[in-house]
Amino acid sequence: AFKKQLRGGKGVRGQNLKEEDVVKHVFTTTTHHWMLFFTTKGRVYRVKAHEIPESGRTARGMYAANLPGVALDGDEKISAVIDLKEYGEGRFLLFATRKGIVKKTKLPEYDSSRSGLIAIKLRGDDELIDVRLTEGDDEVFLVSRGGQAIRFKEPLVRPMGRDAGGVIGMRLGDDDRVLAVGLASDGEELISVTEQGYGKRSKLEAYPPKGRGGKGVIGHQLTEKTGLLAGAYIGSKDTDMFVISSSGQVVRVGAGDIRRVGRSSQGVRTMRVEDDATVVALAPVITQMDEVEG
Repeated sequence: AFKKQLRGGKGVRGQNLKEEDVVKHVFTTTTHHWMLFFTTKGRVYRVKAHEIPESGRTARGMYAANLPGVALDGDEKISAVIDLKEYGEGRFLLFATRKGIVKKTKLPEYDSSRSGLIAIKLRGDDELIDVRLTEGDDEVFLVSRGGQAIRFKEPLVRPMGRDAGGVIGMRLGDDDRVLAVGLASDGEELISVTEQGYGKRSKLEAYPPKGRGGKGVIGHQLTEKTGLLAGAYIGSKDTDMFVISSSGQVVRVGAGDIRRVGRSSQGVRTMRVEDDATVVALAPVITQMDEVEG
């Protein structure tokens, strides 16, 4: 449905979006898996994948609150989705919030038929931004909208109960916020794109592990031309990614087509956004397509 394009293209219109709605999660699953939906208010709902209606590429899809057992309140939104086969021992869920708080909880604590479980206790107006499934000994990256990045060892975050509030993972500057969390993996890189479509790859080795709770280092040099950071993730140069704009345009780019540069570089043009639009999200593509569109 989405052909690979050369770097710097405008993309095609993907999902038919409502105003202020953006595509954030793109992945593959099977009908028998559990889909765990985590919300910005720190709650979690679980749904069998086969209960989600299948739709065409440009279809708007079903509102998450209309899925069986899901009930969102007011401005509550889905912030993370985990595709899960089983609730095995020895694995954890790692939570990250907009204000830099992280929390780790044993996965089996979320194996419940109750709807709307508390996944993390949030403080004040903080919001949950993402959740990752971990093995307990990973290395964690947090990346902020202001282009800062921090790397620390997961054991520095001790396991807590399901309704605990977490600890400081990253100290943020004024008006900054965390927008991405990832886990270090051999052979992968930190890939980031700014609001004005400037993308880059940088080696994970450029981000040595530090203690939890620091301010981090420059991960993407930002200027008036680049805008703030729109998204980031850890992935391989051999995969593709979707770059998604606020106008609903989607461009599929090979990560390897984006230049690998130092962590303090501003990057190269990855997507040409329309007037009055900005890049709002990135999504790595799991399966590859062979077609190339110029």
